[in-house]
Amino acid sequence: MPVFSLNFRMKLLMSENPISKQMTPTGLSVYFKEAIAASILRSSTYCMGVLPVRLFVPYEYSGLCRSFESGDRALQLLYDSAVRTFRANAADILTDCPSRERAGWLCDSYFSGRAERFLTGKNDIERNFLENYAACGGGGFIPEEVFPMCYPADHPDGKFIPNWGLWLILEVYRFEKADPAYGMAEKFRERFATFAVWLSKFIDAEGLLENTDGWCFVEWSRANDLTRDVNFPTNMLFCAAMKAMAELYGEREYAAIAARAESAVYRYGFDGEYFFDRALRKGEALERDPERTETCQYYAFYFGFADRKRNPRLYETMFEKIRSFRTADDGYGMYPADAFIGVYLKLDYLYRTGEWDLLKEEVKNYFLFQAEETGTFWEYREPRASCCHGFAAIVAEWVFAAENGGKRLPRAL
Repeated sequence: MPVFSLNFRMKLLMSENPISKQMTPTGLSVYFKEAIAASILRSSTYCMGVLPVRLFVPYEYSGLCRSFESGDRALQLLYDSAVRTFRANAADILTDCPSRERAGWLCDSYFSGRAERFLTGKNDIERNFLENYAACGGGGFIPEEVFPMCYPADHPDGKFIPNWGLWLILEVYRFEKADPAYGMAEKFRERFATFAVWLSKFIDAEGLLENTDGWCFVEWSRANDLTRDVNFPTNMLFCAAMKAMAELYGEREYAAIAARAESAVYRYGFDGEYFFDRALRKGEALERDPERTETCQYYAFYFGFADRKRNPRLYETMFEKIRSFRTADDGYGMYPADAFIGVYLKLDYLYRTGEWDLLKEEVKNYFLFQAEETGTFWEYREPRASCCHGFAAIVAEWVFAAENGGKRLPRAL
């Protein structure tokens, strides 16, 4: 790693260009070479010691992000940190982070694509990202019917995440609603139909997805250990994706698949008060596993299986009692959520339902420490991996909405 002067390091840290860093136990900052390089290439002027260094590499969105001014210092810092996080991860396609893989991940893109439209008023970068996926052929190291979890990239270990293909359907649905003239949904028609046929191989007698091939990914928490046999968060996502395909393409078959799976989720995964993460196959029968997670409840609210009116006690527990920086089971009988994707679903649900004061409080609870430490937002709740992760740019939309009570803000798609 090249040696930079202390003055240069401080200017990097204090500039508008985000630098990912790894916090050591002693609190020292270790900067990754590739993260520094990525940020330098977006800047125009830096000072190394006493000598000015000027680079002529313009960054597309350096001055085009939606402005925001607040008398609340914390909210201002949160917004500015979200913008920095976005700028570092939207150079050509929506990317993961500047300090590790500069490639595009599905599901992450569902949030960072929304951040782009909010911050810039358009979706040029997300369009590039989606067109890559529309054009990529199947096969290679993974089944030809599924989508790569990360692209452009090769996956010689054969790993893929079927859940991420479902999130891709939801992202294309949102893009199509925001910009129907472009015809993005039509570009995916054949690929989505092929993917749906592949999924149908794993629909069980109850109408639920069961033991799909690939890596069933729910979240970086205990929720990821509760995926064998029938996973209910995955099936909630599956229902939402099938409903989206039914609307995009006018195919009643997809709506029928969603309706059947939705009924089965309630029958096998809900006890009248809480949603459970999985059911295990015992011979011909499904038996509900008594373990449950915080994240599963947020999936239920986010995808319409629960709401405040129908589930007032569950809503009170999940949104008014449990706070977003929960790290241990504190008497609620469910494993805590991690950042992605449980906490994001919770905060985005508060945004969707217009709970502005609670949203403001929770965003501060979870993200303010990160903004104060690095001026960017992290992959996890702790600085143990990427400290400038693209999906976290959605915080800008949440902060703007919370401060303005939803006014002057386009309707969430």
